[in-house]
Amino acid sequence: MNKIYRNRGVNMSNTKLNMDNIKNKLNSQEFKAQIEKISTVNSLVEYLKSENMEYKTYECFKMISDIPRNSGKEKEIRDFIKKFAEDRGYKTYRDEFNNLIVYVPASEGMEDRDSIMIQGHTDMVCVKEGGNVHNFDIDPLELYTENGMLRARGTTLGGDDGIAVAYMMSIMDNKDIKHPALECVFTSDEEGSFIGAENLNMSKLKSKTLLNIDSEDENVMIVSCAGGMAFENRIKFERVNSKLENPSSCRIKISGLKGGHSGSDIHLGRANAIKLAAKVLEYLEKDKIEFELVSIKSGEAPNVIPSKSETIVLVEEKNVEKAMSTVEKAQENITKEYKHSESKIKIELEKIDNKELKPIEKTAKERIISWIENFKNGVLTMSEDVEGLVEYSDNVGTISTLEDEVIIVNECRSCEDKKIKEIKADMEELSKSKHTEMEIKYSYPGWKFNPKSEVRKSFNESIEKIFGRKSQELAVHSGLEVGFFVDGVEGVDAISIGPNMLDIHTPEEKLDIISALKIWYALLDFLEK
Repeated sequence: MNKIYRNRGVNMSNTKLNMDNIKNKLNSQEFKAQIEKISTVNSLVEYLKSENMEYKTYECFKMISDIPRNSGKEKEIRDFIKKFAEDRGYKTYRDEFNNLIVYVPASEGMEDRDSIMIQGHTDMVCVKEGGNVHNFDIDPLELYTENGMLRARGTTLGGDDGIAVAYMMSIMDNKDIKHPALECVFTSDEEGSFIGAENLNMSKLKSKTLLNIDSEDENVMIVSCAGGMAFENRIKFERVNSKLENPSSCRIKISGLKGGHSGSDIHLGRANAIKLAAKVLEYLEKDKIEFELVSIKSGEAPNVIPSKSETIVLVEEKNVEKAMSTVEKAQENITKEYKHSESKIKIELEKIDNKELKPIEKTAKERIISWIENFKNGVLTMSEDVEGLVEYSDNVGTISTLEDEVIIVNECRSCEDKKIKEIKADMEELSKSKHTEMEIKYSYPGWKFNPKSEVRKSFNESIEKIFGRKSQELAVHSGLEVGFFVDGVEGVDAISIGPNMLDIHTPEEKLDIISALKIWYALLDFLEK
């Protein structure tokens, strides 16, 4: 009889994974039912231990969820991972952009194999429910499990891309996993600007095989992705004294929109809170309700479809009730317009107790509203070659009002460089016509399909062992960091994979627990081959 090794829930027989047993366990209704009953991460870990299944991934996910990791604020999480790796004897490389590479030597007997790069980003999109007091700069996420899903209470979960971080940490923590030499790459600020991958010294990497773990569908293997460009648009203004006889300060709040990722969800036709804010102001103008604009605020990041907004205006006291009726009419009509994609749109106008607000001068107000109205938002064209693939799109993601300027940030995407150039030309024309200051905030390269990919074939064999079928190979409209690595490391053969995640970049974000286990074991099978 072969000796059976049990370590951290990974079943090994002569260090070979027993994939038949693992597959049967992962696909059993009993196992699924037990997972769905669990409500805490600690209970999940204990149950997986008792079933001799991988549990360390979830321990590691909980560790990193205790550390704030908003885009651009990743020093603490980077320090934690670096120490985690060095405590286990691994060499590391860290740069000024908070990128980290951990060099994991090959396990015994695998020294002659080509090395493999595994990559994910450490930052997360930070969005919370309205009224939630969570502070993403200091507060840990409040994790829980529900119906087989890992979630965070009232906030985004950060499964995008915390699951990649947790996978790599779990591999580092287990000396018994069979694998060639690994380069575990933790990039920074992917959600904010791709600044990490863009500035990483690629000469520090030798691997010609790249596994990017930043996909959200277990049925899909991403083999190509869009490139993109973000623009920062500034509209300068002066504040003036109100010209209204008896001004009343009012807040127009838009909430309840689904939001979502401006790459993977842009084709769903969801409402954009910034565009709706301008549309509501247009309703006031059509009803001849004079108003002065004080501020508009909306959005979390350029790559997120904004789900809520807040606009402060001044109206004549005698017109407040009429304005409320107009906003009610706007909600009714807008709800009808988006009946197939939105179900909880809420638009309301309320008086606020502030008599000292100074409005934006009229000409600038008109330019701000007109810029938003004329901005081409959403899907611009669909691909003629690939059914269901967005060819190019644009998303106005954030707007903020300072004392003397409004800043608007949008991000366009396309799989074709010429389309990015067309959008850039359109943005320059819009900027010129509305007298705005525009600059490119960041850009990222696309990733072209490689018809001769070996990693695609090999990893799909591992997928088939666990899932009983191969993954669908897909080109996507989302931007991935893969483009930087393909451009920067000669001869890199790449795929992007990941477990099922729903509603990423929203407080409804969910990570499928069993799906994450399936991808984990497919990953181990691939590394062991």
